[in-house]
Amino acid sequence: MNRRSKALKGSAVKLSKKCPDPDKNNYAWFNAGVASWYLAWGMQGVLFSWLIIGDLGLGADKLGMAQMLATVPALVLVLFGGAVADRLDRRRLIIVLHLVAAATVAALAIGVGQGMLSYRLMVVFALATGTVMAFMLPTRDALLADVAGANMMRAVAGMTITQWTAMGLGNLIAGSARWIGSAKALAAEALLMLAGAAAYALLSTGSGGGTPSVRSNALREIREGVAEVLGSNQLRPVFVLEVAAGLLFMGPFLVLLPMLVRDVYNGDIGQLGGLMMAFPSGIIVGSIVLLRRGGIRRKGLALLVAVAAEALALLAELQERHGFACL
Repeated sequence: MNRRSKALKGSAVKLSKKCPDPDKNNYAWFNAGVASWYLAWGMQGVLFSWLIIGDLGLGADKLGMAQMLATVPALVLVLFGGAVADRLDRRRLIIVLHLVAAATVAALAIGVGQGMLSYRLMVVFALATGTVMAFMLPTRDALLADVAGANMMRAVAGMTITQWTAMGLGNLIAGSARWIGSAKALAAEALLMLAGAAAYALLSTGSGGGTPSVRSNALREIREGVAEVLGSNQLRPVFVLEVAAGLLFMGPFLVLLPMLVRDVYNGDIGQLGGLMMAFPSGIIVGSIVLLRRGGIRRKGLALLVAVAAEALALLAELQERHGFACL
């Protein structure tokens, strides 16, 4: 029996080497799709701002309005996007979203190449891409659960590092528009999104969580989810803090940084891409530190310290530019 057990075990080991773990394969293709999306999204973060303030020569008010219009669809539709991701085949849905995003960016590239760039075109583009993102984020997060395998935390950490590394590289690559032009850089972004669709097509999983439900059920689940967050003593403070950080930090950051590069430092799109790359680079370093530490014991305190550090960074910039003394 002992020899037979060893023989069976040896056969199983050989078979496992011939047949890789499908979860590992799926996770690798999933991360390839994540990388392609955020490479493109990193490029878009730079190109979008520079098309408005660089190519069109508009001011902070126009850039701020366009950035707001890019986020409004996500704000309004993201919960509905989550409900859709729970009901449809997630793999097919994320492929369609990549194709729609690629077509949208390609249309903008054609418009820019044909000399049709206008602020109205940028507004339409912002609304379109914001709508795609409202469905992309919950679909991607739901799909991660399908491919993560047993170690969900490690899968999330790997995806996070992949995401921010790709975004930083995308920011840097967008600077190539100074040599090849905005239209060709946008065409490259569209190709990256198509590559993501091809990566997700190689997944062998992605079914939705149940059969399609009527609209009223989805709306009821959304209301219940919002009520759960607002009624939780643990979730409500984090929600409020994140809203404040988006309103008072990320929003101004996306507008003021490009304006500082253009108006204060007389920079171009290459310098803007290099500076924007610093933001995801910091997130990558922080994520690696957290992984090595094995997590954070007092998460709420860590979040408050992070927000305070953001405020101090803004005050330091204010002092440098205007000579204000920090209290």
